[in-house]
Amino acid sequence: MTPQDYCRDVLDRRAPEWRVMLSFTSPGSRSLLEALFALRVELEDLVAFAVEPGVAATKLQWWRDALVAYPQHAEHPIITALAQADSVALDRDRLLAWCDGLGVDLQRNEIVDERDLDDLLLRRGGNFGALLASALDHRAALAGQQWGAVAAWHRHLLRLPRQATHGIVELPAAWLIQSEITAQQLATPPPEAPAQAFYARLIGQVIRQTERVRTAHPSRPALLPHQLELSLFARRLDRWQRQGFEASLALQTLPPLRRLGVLWRAARRHRRDTRRASRHFIQP
Repeated sequence: MTPQDYCRDVLDRRAPEWRVMLSFTSPGSRSLLEALFALRVELEDLVAFAVEPGVAATKLQWWRDALVAYPQHAEHPIITALAQADSVALDRDRLLAWCDGLGVDLQRNEIVDERDLDDLLLRRGGNFGALLASALDHRAALAGQQWGAVAAWHRHLLRLPRQATHGIVELPAAWLIQSEITAQQLATPPPEAPAQAFYARLIGQVIRQTERVRTAHPSRPALLPHQLELSLFARRLDRWQRQGFEASLALQTLPPLRRLGVLWRAARRHRRDTRRASRHFIQP
């Protein structure tokens, strides 16, 4: 099995939505993107499913050491695939910042206020978004960071019910106090009216944040993977809301045909918006 086949196998088995998503990207950058997203699967799963934080931290440190040696030395098929991709080397500082941010996540720090929440979304999406965009166009790093953070906000909402069953609510405590909501109410299947209203307000907030990012950082070629991913999350959020915020539905992936339709429409819209932005830029 070649390093590239290894990356595709990781995505096929553990992140099929991303595997399909990347099939809509440019063939010239696809091997790099598949390797980068396979690395994302490895590191994010390591943190998300950590049973013993100390063991997970040791494994994460191994990956960090391997990334420090990239691209001169490759001790894993995924890193070999990254080194062999037909592109410039990834930004080392952003690569390590993303890895270090995941390490902070292992500490399960309390979310006290909105600044803590913004930091969490930066670690879980913004750092990777900046790395991904800069790999395709070094000028797009800031836009990629913003798109990555807002995609993390979507995914964060979908994770709330499952986390609440374990008594974990990664939101500012004041939000729950003001809404008179408890973790038990968020975890109850199906959620009662107060919890449903709370979830609906959070979705309204993430929609507004998405529109702000879309206005500030419009479509450009390097942002296609970000916008494809966001389209999948937005569709899952919509489905979750229409089904009354059932916790089990929040964890389900979209049916294959619907997933293809969502991605096809998003890719088509991205191409149209990119052409429109390009024409506007060259006008005198």
